[in-house]
Amino acid sequence: MKKTVIFMSILLIVFSAMAVDRDPLTLSHHGPSVAYLWDNPDQNGIANAGVWYTAPGDCTLESWDLYIYQIIGTPPAIVVHVYDDNAGVPGTELGSVTVVTADLLVFPDWTNIDLTSLALSFTAGESFYITYTVNLGYYDTDAGAAVTGVEWLSGDGSYATTNHTFVDYGGTWYAMGNLFSLPYEMFAEANIETTTALGPMFDINFDSYNFGLTAIGGGKFDTFVVNNIGGGEIVVQSLAFTGDADLSMDDPNVGAYPDTLASGESMTFYVEYYPSVVGDVTGNVAITIDDREIHDVPITGSGYIHNSWADAGALFVQSPDGTQGDNSWSMSTSDLAPGYLHGENFFNLTASIGAIDFWGINWFHNGTSWVPVDTEDPMDFNIIFYDNDVSGLPGTVVQTYTPTLTRTTVPDTTFSSGAMYKYHYELPSALALTDGWVSIQGTSVGAPDDAWFMWSTSPIGDVNNGNWDDTNSVWDWDAGDLAFALYPVTALDPPTNVTVTMNGDFPELSWTDVPGIYNNIYRSETPNGVYSIVGIVADGAGSFLDVSVTGGTYFYYISATTDMTVRQVINHNQGAIRRVPIKKFGNDRMMK
Repeated sequence: MKKTVIFMSILLIVFSAMAVDRDPLTLSHHGPSVAYLWDNPDQNGIANAGVWYTAPGDCTLESWDLYIYQIIGTPPAIVVHVYDDNAGVPGTELGSVTVVTADLLVFPDWTNIDLTSLALSFTAGESFYITYTVNLGYYDTDAGAAVTGVEWLSGDGSYATTNHTFVDYGGTWYAMGNLFSLPYEMFAEANIETTTALGPMFDINFDSYNFGLTAIGGGKFDTFVVNNIGGGEIVVQSLAFTGDADLSMDDPNVGAYPDTLASGESMTFYVEYYPSVVGDVTGNVAITIDDREIHDVPITGSGYIHNSWADAGALFVQSPDGTQGDNSWSMSTSDLAPGYLHGENFFNLTASIGAIDFWGINWFHNGTSWVPVDTEDPMDFNIIFYDNDVSGLPGTVVQTYTPTLTRTTVPDTTFSSGAMYKYHYELPSALALTDGWVSIQGTSVGAPDDAWFMWSTSPIGDVNNGNWDDTNSVWDWDAGDLAFALYPVTALDPPTNVTVTMNGDFPELSWTDVPGIYNNIYRSETPNGVYSIVGIVADGAGSFLDVSVTGGTYFYYISATTDMTVRQVINHNQGAIRRVPIKKFGNDRMMK
């Protein structure tokens, strides 16, 4: 089960009309997982909200299924409305049904609303709209919270067809894709009884697709589903993509055409956008079906340069989007209280890890709305580093940290009117890990106890993160990237307690250093001469026996580093380097 709760400051909800089998025939289909939530009608100017449906054949309207997140306060009822079509927006109301609040079910149950009393019939291809309003739904603008209402749930766009969810916003009807700009959908299913046999009907979950502003160095992708929502068979002859180089299509069906789709069957392909240049891009997917009819799906997007929030000198950066406008400004819950845990991967580090930054918020739900928490500062965290398993997900735990961290407010930045925070942690010793994963999980149980840490997403990365499934005790892939930065160890102290003794015929250097540090050993015959590497000691072990010398006078440097890079040229002024002179010794094995 996907366990991600994401809160968005701007949300588009869209819908895909998809017929399945008859008696009754549902005009939409949504999976059981919930990725996003949105407000009830009468909040922020939205007085009415619902979905546009198109009858796949002659039918009568039976019922409406609505997925409700929560009921806020004590609104007496909702009113379900059915409208005809007026040039692409709800027109004349055809009837309504009032449902008292006591009869409404909330997540994870669907509410089924009987509409047979309206006795409404539609012909094949006819459009209609089902919406609902809230009796006495009220949003307190000054307090910034709902007082009463019924919040509907939305999905993540997996089944969405652009502009199929409609809202009455300020007295005017808008398709959500026009009012906002993201493909999200309202969970609401219309059930019908067909009165005539259905022929084959082509349907695709995106009529068009706009990736929006997308950061260079990041990317986005989405899943496209072609369905036969009628009867009979549809034969897909081919898929063809044309467009700019930063756009591409991944078609798992290559080599399998023609592909026959029986009633209710579907096929899937993917479109990806990984921008390398600033500016707009366009593309098109041409789908050719059995009658040689071509269905075009226009693709658009725009690349921009992302401004990093990380400090200079970072080894790896995926900073938040903030106010730069690609609408990936969202949060992913990673907190011990609800059992949610996310991880993010990193790769190609050039030095050992000495510190980490990560960004997020700490909120709780007060029974009415989500609000920022001021009490959990400082806050407890689990920070765990992993290597990669065979599938590229988090594997073996390399190091676990349980710090208590004080947050820093990010200036001039807010998330849904609340502050955005950066957390910084200095590792107690260097961590040598070139590729791997890090998970960050809030563990505080202060007042209020139900406050959750929510890790900010990032517009750059590989478009994936890890989601821990505690039911099956495995890591799963999840869409999107999370915001963090890794830094190398800085300002290393030189080794201390340096001593030299004879061990048999050879000098042995000993010192004290911290675990995780590499010590490079250099030797020269003169104090200011050319020093050459003679050994590397891992993990601050603090001892080196130089078996390559005979009698003579030698000078040594011990250099503390966070990686195994050999410094061939020594900077005598570098604080991490310590000079150790060794006096002449001979066959008597005594230091002189």
